[in-house]
Amino acid sequence: MKKLLLASAMFLTTFSSQAARVQFDFDVLSSGASIYPCNAGLKHKPQRGKICYNPETFQSCNPDGNGVAGQPTSGQNGGGFPFPGGGATGGQFPGNGPFPGQGNGPGLLADIGLQETPPPSNNCDPQTGVGCDCVCTGDMDGDYDNTLDVMKATYTAWRDHGDPTYGIDRDLEVIAGTHSYNELEDEYFTGNKFAARLKELSFNLGSEKYGSKYFVDICFRATQIDYLTENQDESFNINVDEIVKYADNNQQESLTPFYKAERKVTATDLAGSPTIDLNWDLNNGPIVWSAHSYQSLANLHVKTVLYCKDKNGGSIFVDGPTASLANNSTVNFPDLQGPADLRGCVVRYVFKEKSGHSPNMIDRVRRWKMHGANICTDTAITSLNGGL
Repeated sequence: MKKLLLASAMFLTTFSSQAARVQFDFDVLSSGASIYPCNAGLKHKPQRGKICYNPETFQSCNPDGNGVAGQPTSGQNGGGFPFPGGGATGGQFPGNGPFPGQGNGPGLLADIGLQETPPPSNNCDPQTGVGCDCVCTGDMDGDYDNTLDVMKATYTAWRDHGDPTYGIDRDLEVIAGTHSYNELEDEYFTGNKFAARLKELSFNLGSEKYGSKYFVDICFRATQIDYLTENQDESFNINVDEIVKYADNNQQESLTPFYKAERKVTATDLAGSPTIDLNWDLNNGPIVWSAHSYQSLANLHVKTVLYCKDKNGGSIFVDGPTASLANNSTVNFPDLQGPADLRGCVVRYVFKEKSGHSPNMIDRVRRWKMHGANICTDTAITSLNGGL
């Protein structure tokens, strides 16, 4: 019995001398993505020259009488028609007296004492436009047009998913720039558009002529995780090709994420009623709406610009095509995709009122009746393989 206990003790001693222990710790890093509207800008370049036209015929006219029909000087010269019964001043509308009465023309114009085609008068020179019914844009030659285009915004400090609100909402009004944009970023964000998130935005355009240009920026913060990009491989001293063979997605060619950017714009007409302004005066009356959409009257066009940086500091810039929203309610831009270990991106949607350069001069003049649109941008930046 004594020999058996001794043998057992020797066996246990031998076994314990072969035991080993290891402790191993590792890190887990977690970071998702964030995308949000972050900046906007507005400008209206001065449009030189005066636009003059006859409101009945839409022919060009020259109230100064110093031009020849069809040859513009400061504005557009040409013929027109005078007020019925007189020249540019002192004439009378058809009916009983100098203001609208019981007219004899057909339809709505007769009801307000106007005729559809005012008769010519000897007081009107069709070559110079003197004494004619001639309506012109202002005399400032386009200067200060930008001061009536205003961008209104409400913004807050950017916060992460699930973070409590910081209570720093701020309402802003920014007048349009002229040759360069006045931006929310430059005025209020100290040059860092990623620090703020737009909550509400509107462009209120009261300039005499179309030609405003504005943009909205969408900011994208990619994951903060560093992946094994080609420029980083050597520093790890491992065979990336061997690791890829055993990756869960065995069809991957690289550990670099593969991103796709999708961009879409939808414009919805903000139509309202009424569209006839007979009940509007200086004291009261509803907003009078145009029967035509803002997109069509302004000949609105949109383009996108994509700017990204990867974690190695490299830049990606794509200046996209321009598409018309005048006759299209939705524009889908071609998808952009490729491998990149992104740090972040800015997608800019740029809108331009091309009616400001219309060959038909009357189309350059902004309509008085209210017209507007709700414009929705739809932006997605997606990782197609998610790295490893």
